Amino acid sequence: MRFKKITVENFGPFKDPTSVDFSARNGVSIVWGRNGRGKTTLLNAFNFVLNGTVKDRDGNVDNFLSFINEAGMNEGKYTFKVILDLENNGKAYRIVRSIAVLPGVDKPTSNNHLHMVLQVNESGNILSPADSEHFVKRIMTKEVSRFFLFDGELLTEYEELLNENSVRGGSIKSSIEQILGMPILTYGASDSESAASTIATEARKVAQNEEAVSKYTQKLDAEEDTLKYQQQELQRLKEERDACILNRNKLQNLVEDTEKLRQFSERKKNIEENMNRQHQICDDEQRAIARILKDSWQWMIAPVLRKRLLDLQSAMADLHGKEQTSKGREIIIEYIQQAIKEIYCPVCDHPISQNEREKLEAKISRIKAETDGLSPEEKVQLESYRAQQAILTGYTSVADQAQEIKVRYERYAAALVMFTDFKEHDLREIESDLEALRKNAAGTNEKAAFEYLDQFGKVSAKIAEYDQGINRVNEEIEKTKETIKKLSMTIFEKSRNKDVVLANKKVAFAETIAAIFSEGIDVYRDKLSRDVERDATEIFMKMNTEEDYGGLRINENYGLTIIRKSDGKPVPKRSAGWEHMVAFALIGALHKNAPFDGPVIMDSPFYRLDIINTKSMVKALPLIANQVLMLPYPGEIDPSATRTDIGDYIVQELEIARISSNESTIKEMSTNG
Repeated sequence: MRFKKITVENFGPFKDPTSVDFSARNGVSIVWGRNGRGKTTLLNAFNFVLNGTVKDRDGNVDNFLSFINEAGMNEGKYTFKVILDLENNGKAYRIVRSIAVLPGVDKPTSNNHLHMVLQVNESGNILSPADSEHFVKRIMTKEVSRFFLFDGELLTEYEELLNENSVRGGSIKSSIEQILGMPILTYGASDSESAASTIATEARKVAQNEEAVSKYTQKLDAEEDTLKYQQQELQRLKEERDACILNRNKLQNLVEDTEKLRQFSERKKNIEENMNRQHQICDDEQRAIARILKDSWQWMIAPVLRKRLLDLQSAMADLHGKEQTSKGREIIIEYIQQAIKEIYCPVCDHPISQNEREKLEAKISRIKAETDGLSPEEKVQLESYRAQQAILTGYTSVADQAQEIKVRYERYAAALVMFTDFKEHDLREIESDLEALRKNAAGTNEKAAFEYLDQFGKVSAKIAEYDQGINRVNEEIEKTKETIKKLSMTIFEKSRNKDVVLANKKVAFAETIAAIFSEGIDVYRDKLSRDVERDATEIFMKMNTEEDYGGLRINENYGLTIIRKSDGKPVPKRSAGWEHMVAFALIGALHKNAPFDGPVIMDSPFYRLDIINTKSMVKALPLIANQVLMLPYPGEIDPSATRTDIGDYIVQELEIARISSNESTIKEMSTNG
């Protein structure tokens, strides 16, 4: 299937008929447009003409009145239409879907005053309304179209596929299997199971009057009432969850609208935190330096004091030696005097004679005559020296902290330079950017951005709670169905009615057919999973910038996990940007394995990616489909880099230009520069 041209009239900001012609050559068409010019309106135009649905910026579905061009309404034109020319299986088709005013309504004030008209022209023949509806549904159902016509929201929803217990992931899985052609088998299994159930119900009605089985039919009726209640409860939970999803989508749009403002606010906060850290370092180092300098006189005069201490120790040496010699001789005299007094020598250990006593007394006289002890003045001087030594030793032991001051001052100076850079450059630039953003983002502010994100998180948590409730009720339903099946089998076994016996055989046959379909589903699903994993890995590796990322691994929901090359294990906690890239690879793989071909229309899918990953993802665009229409806003991707990277695949570049505050047009874009 190839798109040839889409034309919108009085739709959104496009008042006059405005078209995008698709080249016959395969490749990428780019329609540039600033926010509010009409990019998302173009995506809505494709959804409308193919599925009859639109979604406004608040997430409201099918609010057709809001899509009528304001200038057109002022002129009394309350209709709009979208025309899609395409080729399919060698035939030319024109799909025209429009909104018209109901008869008797002059000026519509609500969607109830409007009705939808669909017309399909097949190679010059106008198809009937029923055939027109059948044709459009056949080429692209609403569930399938989400993988052909998508924005960043679909890539965000992809994360649900990684949680194999997620009900939301299960519903996305169902949509994926529709694009892969799985319903052919699932419908067969479902129809066979339905036939078995219908036959069993009819047989039970026949058998309910039999006395042998009446009590079982009563229990069966009660279980079916329980099943009906459970199914109603399941429907209630799904509806409430869908309402939460709608609310989340509204918040998602608000988050996207304020995302850049929030990011800039976060950057400003980080800059201010860095400034505070550097300012704190300056304060800490200043206080430390002041504390060191307070007692700096001690270690600054320490070299002089150490020299004085050396001189003092030199002066003390003679007096100290003289003192020690005098003390030694006094000890000897004391020993001799003790021997004389006790007439016994403690050294020789024998009594001393008179002659020896006289010799000892003579020796005492000689020692006294030879001993030159400290004079009173010298003793005073030595004590003075010792007192000075004690004082000087205390001061000279203070460590030199000049190096510590140098290190701390260098820290202070470096922190001061960083603080000044943050204040004079980073902070000034971010405040300038924030001011520009506030002017362009009407009514938004940093506080609102964080509030939207907080509300988004709470609603997402609520959806998870509903998913858990739905899983619980599904489990209860399966148990009830199993009980019903057992009771039905008991009725069949105990009944003697021939019709019931025959019905039992028919049920067994239908269940056998259903089992065959189920087995086929498992085989086909396994093959699809392998093929999707292989093709998604090929596309992902074209985008991959991490050396250790070796490929992708698929789970039962078609969620893809990045696998490390080094150890074959999953990459934990990958970023939102990488999630987008993996989802993008999945979409490309689905297109490769779908039983039919079709173009891809993308509205601003790169907003969560950094520059490097955006560049890698753009390079992979030609891999996902033969026809790609990309709707980026300026700054989302680099025009020059894009033309360099995929220049041969770019078939045209257009831009949405503003005519007035409520009217836009599409024109060719100059690619100079």
